[in-house]
Amino acid sequence: MKIADIDPKMLQIITKNVSEKVSQAAHNSNKDIEEICEGERHSRLVSICGALSRQGLSLESLTKALININNTSCKPALQEFEVRSIAQSIHKYKNFERNPALHKNKPINKITRLLFSNKGNSNERNTQIASLIIKDLEQKGIFIKTDLDEFYYFDNSQKELLSLKKEKNNYKKLMMRYKINFKMPAYDFIYHAITVHCYENGTKTSVYKYAHYDKYKNILYIKCGKNQILKIDLNSVTKCDNGIDGVLFSDLIDVEEFEYIENLDNNDYINNLMISLCNFNEVALDSATQKILAKAYFIALFMPEFMNTKPILTIVGTKGSAKTTLLKAFTKVLYGEKHNVALMPNKPDDLDILVANSHFLGIDNLDTHKEGLNDKLAVYATGGLIKKRKLYTDSEVYEADLNAYIGISTRALCFKRDDILQRLILLELSPITGGFIDENELMKPLLQYRNNILTQAINEIQKIMRIINSHKYKNYRSAFRMADFAKFFTCLLDDYKVAESHLKIMTKHQREVSIDNDLIIIHLARFTNIAEHKFYSAYDIYNIIIEHARPHLEKIYIKSDFEKSYETVLAFAKRLNNIKDDIQEFIKIETKKGRANQTLYSFSKGERFEEINAIAGYIKVIGCNDCPF
Repeated sequence: MKIADIDPKMLQIITKNVSEKVSQAAHNSNKDIEEICEGERHSRLVSICGALSRQGLSLESLTKALININNTSCKPALQEFEVRSIAQSIHKYKNFERNPALHKNKPINKITRLLFSNKGNSNERNTQIASLIIKDLEQKGIFIKTDLDEFYYFDNSQKELLSLKKEKNNYKKLMMRYKINFKMPAYDFIYHAITVHCYENGTKTSVYKYAHYDKYKNILYIKCGKNQILKIDLNSVTKCDNGIDGVLFSDLIDVEEFEYIENLDNNDYINNLMISLCNFNEVALDSATQKILAKAYFIALFMPEFMNTKPILTIVGTKGSAKTTLLKAFTKVLYGEKHNVALMPNKPDDLDILVANSHFLGIDNLDTHKEGLNDKLAVYATGGLIKKRKLYTDSEVYEADLNAYIGISTRALCFKRDDILQRLILLELSPITGGFIDENELMKPLLQYRNNILTQAINEIQKIMRIINSHKYKNYRSAFRMADFAKFFTCLLDDYKVAESHLKIMTKHQREVSIDNDLIIIHLARFTNIAEHKFYSAYDIYNIIIEHARPHLEKIYIKSDFEKSYETVLAFAKRLNNIKDDIQEFIKIETKKGRANQTLYSFSKGERFEEINAIAGYIKVIGCNDCPF
């Protein structure tokens, strides 16, 4: 019988009864429900959803009723995608119970028949297959999209968030459930159908890689296995399923499982097993400062949202100084044994992709200068967004956040820019004495006590969270350029004076590195010997230095090293202004305004001038008869 054949009065009664039934069910579901507190929200909503489902509600009505209960009774409310996921799972389960025929009529059977059928148009068959897969996936989970239009699928039963990228193994495994492998012609068609559906219908939320710190609730979430996370608040550490409180971790980083140890002893595993691998050089920085900053950096890796700007760990040392070993230790403790450090790609742009897909990225042996590297490091430290054209497309843009922590090992710093050097945590190492040890033996204790190391880090973070909660350092100010890290470091030590003392030493070292081996200070020392206390413009100073730094071979023009470093007066003047405060111990620089508001500079000898003068090796030619002074 068709609807048109039903008596209009009877049809009105039927629709009215159904409408009243749905409304009454939603009303009854809210009535007498007390406030549902955190910790029992999921189980209570599942129970309520089961009761509603037995009343015969449709999926749409069931979802609306459950969202209403969540918004009015749950304190705080769960994320909407999690509520929808509960409704879909319960509705599917109840329908499955009531309809045994569904057992025999699985979507996979229809998909298989369509895949190997020769009837009709192939595009029509692929459209039907894609529709069946999407429908089946929606019954088993939920589609997710991020603000950057990255697409994921959350599997309710496995609590697994899968990245919807056709080249990833997890996505290939997902398609193999439907007997579709990546070599089939239908594979690409179905992939595009799924991503379009996700774009149009996916639930928008944030997705994280390894750790997420909710600075508003003061709660930390850490991925501790394939589909498990640790929820850390001020007083407890709880192991939960992926998706708790709407916090989702992707399958981007395959983290090997670790366990939190409830009653950890008081041993300092971080220092004794990781930091002690290095032999710190005390020529520029004392080992105590380097050790405590290295430990602080490791613990900071778990609180990415605490630091909008992230310092770059830079380990400088000669061959055999264990600089690579420390980076490997950080990587393997965080992620597990099979993970390792990366080498600098030949194309600097490929580095963006590595950073975008990492939480912490260790780059080994960054010894040679790469074009554009300075700009990239500056962006990595402050955070940014990359926009690049997707491969094999004309106008499609790929976007990704660059918010990973970066660690670098190098024999010698190949960048001197002030804004980058001020964002480095510099560690300087000396060669290991007493012979070398097999690296597998060095890593063995780290992997054996990985749970202890990570538990210690979590306990340290809980202390930091309590200090944050007390607002003890709310109006914190620091002379250290990376103020976010400075505040974190102060909370870790819970001693403002001690923290600032260590950071002051690091700042001084950054300044010394900034001018170390820079040709500008050598030439300024020579200039000061002749022109002390006299004022000159940057243009005059630059041209005089160029004239006497340039080698003269008959009439052949050869650029000096100074000219190669500072090709224009503007570059020279900018560098001069940037370093004038850093070199006061060696050369004091005064400025005043001249004609047309032009800046004039005067140089005088500082307390440590002779150290630079000895290096400069005062050359008589600057004071010759032809010198304009």
